[in-house]
Amino acid sequence: MPEQENRAEKDAPLHSDIRMLGDALGRAIQKHNGNVVFDIVEQLRQSCKRLRECTEMLAREPQGGSTVKADQLRDEIAALDREITRIVNDCDLDTAIDVIRAFTVYFHLVNTAEQHHRTRRRFAYETNNMSSTQRGSLAGLNALFQSEGLDAPAIQRLLNSLSIELVFTAHPTEATRRSLITKSRQVDRLLETHDSKAQMTLRQYSNWQHELETTITLLWCTDAVRSMRLQPLDEVRMGIYYLDEVLYNALPELYAELEQLLSTNYPDDSPEVPPFLRLGSWIGGDQDGNPAIGSQTLLQALYLQQEHVLRHYRSSIEALAKEYTQSLKYCSITPKLQASLQHDAACMADYDRELGAQTAQEPYRRKLSFIWKRLEAMPLPQRDNGQREGVSTDSNIAYKHAGELLADLELVHESLIADGEQDVAQGELAKLIRRVQIFGFHFAALDVRQHSERHANAISEMLQVSGLASGLRPLPAL
Repeated sequence: MPEQENRAEKDAPLHSDIRMLGDALGRAIQKHNGNVVFDIVEQLRQSCKRLRECTEMLAREPQGGSTVKADQLRDEIAALDREITRIVNDCDLDTAIDVIRAFTVYFHLVNTAEQHHRTRRRFAYETNNMSSTQRGSLAGLNALFQSEGLDAPAIQRLLNSLSIELVFTAHPTEATRRSLITKSRQVDRLLETHDSKAQMTLRQYSNWQHELETTITLLWCTDAVRSMRLQPLDEVRMGIYYLDEVLYNALPELYAELEQLLSTNYPDDSPEVPPFLRLGSWIGGDQDGNPAIGSQTLLQALYLQQEHVLRHYRSSIEALAKEYTQSLKYCSITPKLQASLQHDAACMADYDRELGAQTAQEPYRRKLSFIWKRLEAMPLPQRDNGQREGVSTDSNIAYKHAGELLADLELVHESLIADGEQDVAQGELAKLIRRVQIFGFHFAALDVRQHSERHANAISEMLQVSGLASGLRPLPAL
């Protein structure tokens, strides 16, 4: 019982959020569909809730016997089942569709509240100095290292052998509309704001309540089902949405948290965290599972992913260039960075003159500006119609691969460390370096899936042309 009471106390904010979101949804239904749909939804919700309670109570009754309480529960369960069936059968088609939509949106909101509650619980662990770490967290992993007596070299060997690839699978029929995902994120943000309700003024709370009502009303009025058949590029863009909006920021934060925990627990010999986690995707390359996917789709997916990740890099470099205004009067740089600046100035003389004399005295801003120019020079040949755009006339200065960009960023990082600016170096620059390690110039590796019959035919043809064999058919199956 104490454990159940403790769980109930922990989950009280979650239940409060669900009631609040459910009430807002109810008001939206009443406003746009009247009381008929709302009343049916409420009757079904209350009956199903009671049915679950009775089923759980019956499960706790002694097995193999018939008690008065057990018989009463069975009778109530049967009556509730009949009532639920009657309510559903009495609905006409339009009403049934609205009732189904209501429960779909409700559980969508419940899922959002549960996801936010996990974030809330993690925050509680980190801020309340709890004696135990949260199960499944990086802090819990580090506590396990400590309890098992693993030293820094052992952890370094473990990290060096670690390889994790998160792969987006291709399921076009399961793709959630971006409109719904965006509104879910808005609801999550509003729930986060509501956690600080005590710090809100009356006006702020009124504005917050209005925004919540508006968001849920728009969610209720949004069609969850696409009116048009999902095309391959629609699914590619949905995958890129998660790369853009979630993983581009989340993965560097994950690495940074792990590095900080290891540094705290092993201050004398902190293990170095390699880029063990990478991303992959079937989306755009699943030629086995989707007949609409072909070689052109594959190229479009690759080009779109590259375009998005390069846009992120240019934006990050521009922000760093605005921030890194250190003057040579008050800082020093490494000889390697100085040589790199001279080389860049020689290769991009016109751009160097465009930067001006002031930038010449700000080495970090100057180097980052050169990096930005080289990224800008990279050709982005993809557009939705599959046509190739003109390549920049400065293509000779463009980065050939992500390793060149990474080397330039590490030059800046090493110079900052050498000059004693560890805090600056370990900020946004370190995150950008980690992003380049993870995402490269491709964002996510694209897996090409094809039916084994097509592979067999291709290999058979190659063997025939080469004269190595008469064909694949007599050979063992792949």
